[in-house]
Amino acid sequence: PARHSAASAGSTTLARRCAYPPYLTARLLIEVLCGVPKAKVGDVVKAADTAIQDPRLRRELREAMDADPDTGPANDRVRRIVGAEYELLLQRKLRGRRVPYESEDELRVRGLAKTPDVRFLIPLGVRDPRSGAWCEVNWIDSKAMFGDPLTYESEHLPQLMGYVNRYGPGLVIYWFGFVETLPVESDITVLAAFPDELLFPGEERPTAAGLEPPATSAEAGSA
Repeated sequence: PARHSAASAGSTTLARRCAYPPYLTARLLIEVLCGVPKAKVGDVVKAADTAIQDPRLRRELREAMDADPDTGPANDRVRRIVGAEYELLLQRKLRGRRVPYESEDELRVRGLAKTPDVRFLIPLGVRDPRSGAWCEVNWIDSKAMFGDPLTYESEHLPQLMGYVNRYGPGLVIYWFGFVETLPVESDITVLAAFPDELLFPGEERPTAAGLEPPATSAEAGSA
């Protein structure tokens, strides 16, 4: 159990002074005052009634969570739910366009560590709206958020480049739009929606939404 007395100033007071989110401030206090490794703070928060013996620190944690709807656990749950919904939307669109793919769960069953939301079984062509060029795409990562430069460069780009190194060029979809000035990477196409046109292997013209794509090798063999 984490044992320590809380700081003289409460977490919400410190947060206001530092212009920092109250819940993240409370997490920092738990990490510093209770000697909890950063990776374990979430576990302490979940079991606060038993893991934190100082009643004031427990109260301050609850107050910080109530005062911080943007970065608190409730918002994390909402983000996870919305993210899962858009991953399902992505898979429905791929099935509707008869694109063969493996889901993230299927990739993990195979023991792959770094996995995008879907990986194609065949490479596809997608037009980059910023350059107008057709780009090879082997995977898609779904982001149910707005793509801002700071988050893209500090968090998402390293993750996406890991996929590029393992699976080749790919696509990230920011379903709530993105800043047009995001850095252009030759192996990463950025869109704000599922592409209307897909270029299948061996085809000279792209297949638009609502049109039948060419039959895959498996379908052709069973015909």
